Amino acid sequence: MEILNILHITVSFLAEMPVIYVLLAVITALVIWLILENLKSRKTNFGFGSKSNTLALATFNKINLITLFYDFSYQLVGMNDMAKKHFFELDLVEELNSKPLDEVFKNTNLLNYLDELLVKDTPQKFRLNIKGADKIHYYDATLFSADDTKNISKKIVLILHETTEMQEEMAEKEHRLRNMQEEHIQLVADKKDTEDQKVELEKAFKHSSKHHIQLQKALLENERQRKQLQEAVELINKQKEELKNANEEIKHHARMKEIFFANTSHEIRTPLNAIIGFTNLLIQMSPSQKQLAYLRNIKASGDNLLIVLNDILDFSKIEAGKMTFENISFLLTEQIDYLINTMQVKADERNLELKHYVDPNLPEVLIGDPTRLNQILMNLIGNSIKFTESKGVVELRVSEKKRSETEVEMKFEVKDNGIGISKEKISRIFNSFTQAEDETTRKYGGTGLGLAIVKQLVELQNGEIFVSSEVGKGSVFTFYLPFTIGHFSSIKRQSANTENQLKRPENIRLLLAEDNKINRQLAIDTIKNWEDKINIEIAENGKQVIDLLREKSFQMIFMDIQMPEMDGIEATKYIREDMPDEVKNIPIIAMTAHALKNERDHFIEVGMDDYISKPFAPEILTHKITFYASDEIQEKVKNGEKFKSILDKFEDNESELKTYAPKSEKGDYQYIDLSYLEKIYKGDYKRIQKILRMYLASVQNEIDEVASSYEKGDYDVTRARSHALKPKMTYLGCQKLFESAKNIEQTIKQNGNVEPLLNDVNLLVEQWPKVEQEIKTIVNN
Repeated sequence: MEILNILHITVSFLAEMPVIYVLLAVITALVIWLILENLKSRKTNFGFGSKSNTLALATFNKINLITLFYDFSYQLVGMNDMAKKHFFELDLVEELNSKPLDEVFKNTNLLNYLDELLVKDTPQKFRLNIKGADKIHYYDATLFSADDTKNISKKIVLILHETTEMQEEMAEKEHRLRNMQEEHIQLVADKKDTEDQKVELEKAFKHSSKHHIQLQKALLENERQRKQLQEAVELINKQKEELKNANEEIKHHARMKEIFFANTSHEIRTPLNAIIGFTNLLIQMSPSQKQLAYLRNIKASGDNLLIVLNDILDFSKIEAGKMTFENISFLLTEQIDYLINTMQVKADERNLELKHYVDPNLPEVLIGDPTRLNQILMNLIGNSIKFTESKGVVELRVSEKKRSETEVEMKFEVKDNGIGISKEKISRIFNSFTQAEDETTRKYGGTGLGLAIVKQLVELQNGEIFVSSEVGKGSVFTFYLPFTIGHFSSIKRQSANTENQLKRPENIRLLLAEDNKINRQLAIDTIKNWEDKINIEIAENGKQVIDLLREKSFQMIFMDIQMPEMDGIEATKYIREDMPDEVKNIPIIAMTAHALKNERDHFIEVGMDDYISKPFAPEILTHKITFYASDEIQEKVKNGEKFKSILDKFEDNESELKTYAPKSEKGDYQYIDLSYLEKIYKGDYKRIQKILRMYLASVQNEIDEVASSYEKGDYDVTRARSHALKPKMTYLGCQKLFESAKNIEQTIKQNGNVEPLLNDVNLLVEQWPKVEQEIKTIVNN
């Protein structure tokens, strides 16, 4: 009834109104009705209805995340407890309440994210920051919208996660947030009972809190381990730096020791070779019985000194890891017979019986290093002879320990009935610089290096050595060495090669690369005096060497190191890398005045096969020609095969022969000694005069260049000219001038103090005119 009355009144009212107003009223009523219907059909997106609003706030209060609520004018309308606590501590609550979202938080694209949210209604994730009192705080932000049915409006929800260095924590919390959103949306969508939703959410939050605590503990443990690792890394780096410094110091000391041994070897061997050599000559000149006794004493002393020097150099070489071993065929019985014959002289001198026994069932031919085997046995037998009294017995026994088809392990025993070694001292008998008793050194002499070298030589060949001894009854030294079983054919083939080495000297063609006229002439004359039929081609620099190799074939090259345009090193590299196969394998022998082993090693590393030191001994030069011209070597060169040089085998002999000392008696000449040139030219003074004229034409200019370049500070030129002067001064027997040139070169090369070199330069300048005057006397006569 009431509805009919309302309709009647409405119709009457409308009848009295103009049509236009009636239409407006109808349209307005439709709009209102559509709005109401829309509101009724709208479903909440995040539980902000009248009943669920309290639930949502409670929910976010239990989540350990900073949550802010904004309206669509970007004004703050609320925050959870975590947010209140966080921003209260930062003293930013007032700023949050007074300023809109985009003015409080900073992000270049913040407005874009908000627009994207409003248009597409999709959650946004990004990073933003807010400026606090003392620093800027950074957050990972999640932004989404939710309906509030009570106020018939939407709210913007901003969840913040303060950024840390631990990416794992950020990922875990993001994952947790997504799970909570999904759980909450699912709860609302299924229209479950509000209390059930609350219980489930509380369980989820408790579970999340538990994992959060575990995460915090894991992060703390990870940080502790990270600090420990950092400390360990710092310690390792510190130790690494200390080891690096120690290694550099060791290398420096090794370099200094190598220089010392090189200089010591030169300085001792030079006079020692003269003493031994001239003593041997005097013994052959029918001296009286008294003179012969004196000479033999001198020779014995020289020989002993040479043994001491060789021990020191061998020990240095072993310490540096540069000891090398041959692997060649040799006759065992022949080697033992030679050894016994050599040692018999010493045994006879001490009135001792020297016996030896070789098992007849042993292989006749072995493959190994006969030189080192001989060195070991000579040392052990020499010790037994030294420490055994007159009428005693020294015995060598050779047998086998075990054998296979290709290998045999040999057993060597050296037995004596000498003074013996006490049990207390026997454990250190193989130590360096050690003898059994101090009085042993005083009574018998020696350095205490012999047995240390023996032990090293045995062990470096994969062998073992033992000693048993009793004081007053003698000693037995036993060592084992493995060898490969050889064949007689290899011994015969080596002998045949030796016999046929220079049967066809006219077919031997040598290439001599030397820019210095005097050194070039000395080399040619030395070779021609030995074998006149050998063909020799000359090149004055590396480029000429390469040009000649393209035009002609040679059996070998003697290559100087320091030459103009292209030096010997560059030429060798070019030959080995860029020349045709039939040329690149040619033997190259360096001719060098460099004395240090590491410098000579460098020549081998760049591709040279061998070296000969200047001034060279004629025996060494001719021996190298003989070896590299052999059919065996030349066949391998022709086929492009590698061949073994004689460098290691004859290195020690060369060091003994490479320098000839001036005679002690120089006749009428005070500054020069022609004994070296006389040896090369076999007393042919016409040839000697030719060489001396070449000296007169060149040496003064070289000395002038040394002086002028030193005065200008051009030390590279000073060093180079001094290097060139060294062999010339040696050929002339001018020992003082040689030492000055050598000192200038080495000091500049090692970046030493150049000021004291003025004395050496002055000596060259002042003394050469006196040398020159004596040379002119010889030339004019």
